[in-house]
Amino acid sequence: MLTFDIPSRDERTSLHFGDTVKLIFDEAERMWVDIIAKTSTGYIGILANNPSEIKTIRWGDDVVFGPEHIIAIADKDIPRIDTEDADNLKIISQNENTNTPNMVH
Repeated sequence: MLTFDIPSRDERTSLHFGDTVKLIFDEAERMWVDIIAKTSTGYIGILANNPSEIKTIRWGDDVVFGPEHIIAIADKDIPRIDTEDADNLKIISQNENTNTPNMVH
């Protein structure tokens, strides 16, 4: 079983426009959401991933959530490749041992 540290309540309630957080959807899928507004009870964000399992939402959809739904906060110093950007990646070689493509932007 995989485990992870959930940010403190203070961290989860003090986020702002432009912060990116990871949420669990339907206890099945973890996805990144970019915060666009803070409300009296939580946040409004935009989904920054295309779900692989859930078919009722997609990249760019609005998401309303509370601090209790946040399982991670993105480090602003580490760049993230959005799903839309990933569509533009090109395979430049194939690793023969693992069949894993090596990609560049």
